[in-house]
Amino acid sequence: MIRKLHRLTGIILAAFIAIHLISHLAALLGPEAHLAALRAVRPIYRSAPVEPLLLAALLGQLALGMMLVRQRRRIGIEPGWGTAQIASGLYVALFITIHATSALYARYVNHLDTNFWWPASTLAHPGLRYFFYPYYFIGVIAVFVHLAAALHYRAASTALVKGLLIAGPVMGLLLLSAFGGWTHKVAIPPAYSNALEANLGLKSNAP
Repeated sequence: MIRKLHRLTGIILAAFIAIHLISHLAALLGPEAHLAALRAVRPIYRSAPVEPLLLAALLGQLALGMMLVRQRRRIGIEPGWGTAQIASGLYVALFITIHATSALYARYVNHLDTNFWWPASTLAHPGLRYFFYPYYFIGVIAVFVHLAAALHYRAASTALVKGLLIAGPVMGLLLLSAFGGWTHKVAIPPAYSNALEANLGLKSNAP
């Protein structure tokens, strides 16, 4: 039962993550393109019936995942795919917890729109970029590795599993290049830099 519920909540979250990542690719064309993509998809996952469902699925996924980890530890975690599945799952759990909590805090406490400028501000900040570059990159890779491991255990095609392992780092680099300003100039609005200063006590790079 735990595995079935974990799989169900995983499918719900995977659908959201797919929409989220694909819409983020629009940032490769610049902030305005990303804002347009968000306007197109947010009515779906921020609607009254869907957003609470996503939060419930997130909490369920975390709780059920921890139960499964304890079960696997009792019987022994096999090397290779077993270790990859557990390690990636734990990182995804940590990443999503931090990311979701920070996004809700930004929206309801700082009153900031969590749009292009929200992640871009962390990558542009000289005191934060050394944490957030690997944090985002590993987070994206972990999602793809966790999905690849799940499909491996469900006897999915080897080509699909290998494709996911390649797609993770590629997606991570594309997103970092977009939000990190590798392909276009990024000038962080003062409101986002000020929020970093207020929340973390770090000096902003805003003009």
